Amino acid sequence: MVLLASAAGASKLAREPAARDFVTDAYAHYKFIGYTGDAAPLLDATGVSELRDGGFIELGGNGSAEGFLSACRQLRFWSVRPPPDTPNILRDVPGPRPASNRE
Repeated sequence: MVLLASAAGASKLAREPAARDFVTDAYAHYKFIGYTGDAAPLLDATGVSELRDGGFIELGGNGSAEGFLSACRQLRFWSVRPPPDTPNILRDVPGPRPASNRE
């Protein structure tokens, strides 16, 4: 999924529960998340800003869109493992997980 929003648009989306849920669901379901710097208010409002890892790809530089599309061929970023103190909404998502990520 890609977050392409202006700074003002991202600030508005950050106040919308459905928009925040969309982002946290994408993270919890191991989706790749492409974003621009202007999307920061929305990422911050969801709490995933602090959890950024290789599944988050900043767009805007040369080749960044190509890199994002290439990464998306994997469908999921299985290396994601939320820290133990992450709220349950991000940890207890039902569905398949690789054996190495099961507790």
